[in-house]
Order: sequence, then C-alpha cells, then structure tokens
Amino acid sequence: DKVVLTSTIGYGDTDVIMSPNQLLTLKFLEEGLNTAGFDNVDHHPLAPIELKDYSSDFKLLRNNLRREKIEDSNVMFAVTAMTEHYSYFLHAVKAIRAEFPKATIIAGGPHFRREEIYKDGKRCKNPIEIVLEKNDGISLVDYVVEGNMEPFIELVTKYQGNIPENVILQGLYRLEDGKVVGKGRGRMPKLNKIPAITANIDTEEGTQRYIHTNFDGRCNNACDFCVGSSYHNFNIELALKSIEELLDGVTITTIHLTDPNPFDPKVIGFYLTLTEELDNRGIDASFMTYLEPADLVNKNYLNLLHLFSFKTPI
Repeated sequence: DKVVLTSTIGYGDTDVIMSPNQLLTLKFLEEGLNTAGFDNVDHHPLAPIELKDYSSDFKLLRNNLRREKIEDSNVMFAVTAMTEHYSYFLHAVKAIRAEFPKATIIAGGPHFRREEIYKDGKRCKNPIEIVLEKNDGISLVDYVVEGNMEPFIELVTKYQGNIPENVILQGLYRLEDGKVVGKGRGRMPKLNKIPAITANIDTEEGTQRYIHTNFDGRCNNACDFCVGSSYHNFNIELALKSIEELLDGVTITTIHLTDPNPFDPKVIGFYLTLTEELDNRGIDASFMTYLEPADLVNKNYLNLLHLFSFKTPI
C-alpha cells in the first residue's frame, strides 16, 4: 500500500544522515514509481538526522521512526546504502525490523554487488549474501536490488512486495531455502521526466539556478566492483523537457548542470547538442565535472573539448 524511501547516506564526512529529498538516487526511484502509476510514497527521515555515537544510534533512529508516525499497513521500506556509511544502514534496517516487524525491506545502492572476492583461495561472501543471510531466523532485509531500479518498480506495482517462488526479476535477489536467488543487474525503467535537485544562487549577474541531475549514468571511474558503473542515458528531448519544467515560471537565464561525466568521449556529442538547444531557448549553461586525464591524449577528443569550451564554461 505504501513505499517509504529511506536514506542511510551521510553528508560528506559528517555524522548527519541526509533526507531522501537531498538524494538524487531516491528522487529517481520516486519518479520511477510515479511514472508507473504508484504515488503513495513517504520519506524517511523527513529531515536530516545527526547521529551521536554507535551505541545509541539504533535507539535514536527507532525513536525517529515513531515520531514520524509511519502507518504499519503493508508498508515497504526502500533503503539505500553506501559502503562508507554501511553502519548507518545496519542501524536503520534493525530499527525498521524492530518497529515494523511485518514490513518488507528492500536494500539497494552502490554497496550491493555480487562480486567474487577470494582470500587464501577461499571465496568470501559478497554484500548481497551477507545482508540476506538469516540470524536467529530473520534476515536484515527481504530483497536486494543490484544496479538500476526497474526490478524494484515491478516488485511494487506488479507483485505488491511478494514475488512467487518461480519468478525471477533481473537485478532482484532474495533468499529461498537458505540460498540466494536472483541474476543480473536491474535496468533503468521508463521515466516521464528526469529528476533533479535545484538551488537558486543570487549573484552580481542576477539569480542563477544550479541543477544537479543525471542525464548520463556513466561514472568517471566505472570500476568493475561498483554498481555505479551500470549505464543509462536519456534522449535530448526528455532532457530538454525536464530542464524546461525546472525553469517554468522562473526568470533565470543561466543554469549550472552537474553530471557524472559530460565530457566522456562517448557522450560529449550529446552535451554539445544539449547546450545548442538550450542556447536557442536563451538559456546559458555551464557544467561542473571531472576530466579524465587519460582521455586528453586523443586529438579528436581534444578538438571536441575545445569546441565545448567555446559554447559553455566548464
């Protein structure tokens, strides 16, 4: 009946857990649900939470769940995790289990990958196996999504959080008879718009809007061990439509776009076209990103980058 998008991601090197509204990944998840016709979505925490110390964090998170008065009626918690904040994730899912014993918990995020790790010739358990294994007859979570969110959307809208034993969704893992069942990585589903996080900044030149979004899912590093290397991209028409919606009714002509890698040799053409289309609409765009030094030895790529720098500040 309800999905609660749950953040366990810390803000930088602080001990503050961000709210879902501050996380682009969870905004994408909510848009995926909305596009599929599901809109009964809550956020947890409603505001950032500052953790105190490891021994009391579980109690703090459980009390916060009580204060936010989430209804315990066929509720599903979608909980995101990063390796550097994994202790936050553990406290959060334990608090959810204690407060909502009948709830379905689905884990996802960059931490979870079915990688093969060996030590002294023996295979170690991967993060998905660890979080699904039972302790005292109970698993920390019911399902794990690896990769993008398509299997989660289908789990919610088609199966109401309970998949029959003979059904396998690509990218969704669960425990059956003590064994992890599942395969592959999840794909990006259809979206009606590309979500973004925005902020207005007053400057001497007037008000400018910063737009943090993700038109292209290719990470600069694309490390094989990270689910962040799962690739997605969107077409120019949807990108322009999404930007225009973000600027609707706002007298702003300069925008700053952040994206994982707009200058990747394989996608820079997309951003050249995007900036041309924005320029035709009277909108100046600049980009904030990292450059991959290894790409700079390619003469053709340098020429494209030179052209890009004339069209938009970097």
